[in-house]
Amino acid sequence: MSQLHKIILFLFCISLSKSQELDPAYHSNIEINALIDSLSNLQQYENIFSVDTIGFSSNENLPILAVKISDNAHVREDEPRVLFVGQVHAEEVLGVEVVLDLMMDLLQPDPSDANRINILVDYLEIYIVPTANPEGLNVVHEGLDLTFRKNKTDFSPLSLT
Repeated sequence: MSQLHKIILFLFCISLSKSQELDPAYHSNIEINALIDSLSNLQQYENIFSVDTIGFSSNENLPILAVKISDNAHVREDEPRVLFVGQVHAEEVLGVEVVLDLMMDLLQPDPSDANRINILVDYLEIYIVPTANPEGLNVVHEGLDLTFRKNKTDFSPLSLT
């Protein structure tokens, strides 16, 4: 390969890495937490919506939130439970959007779906975890690496010694 071809290939690779930007429509960890916090403060949802911190990320100690939607959200009932996790691997940003849309559909159903949604809320305990990997989600949203798959824990042999 000639020197010119190497330079062109190098510039092409640089342009690809610089062109990777996450669409701002995707929710960041801060936006997810703000949305959940704002919903938990609305009186209209006080009986059907509750939030728990189910853990913390290992390096940055970021909270991992779970939302419960049910007719008696603050009571553990003998009802079937369903769990939706939006994102485990860092780059799974679309999953976050899917479960946030589900959450909003359950809380604010379209009038044509209200009866079916109310049956789900009345007879199930629905748990939604938008992100189980807030550190990885931050890596993607900060533009550091849109293909990042893990959290920030370094498991290389050199870091374990």
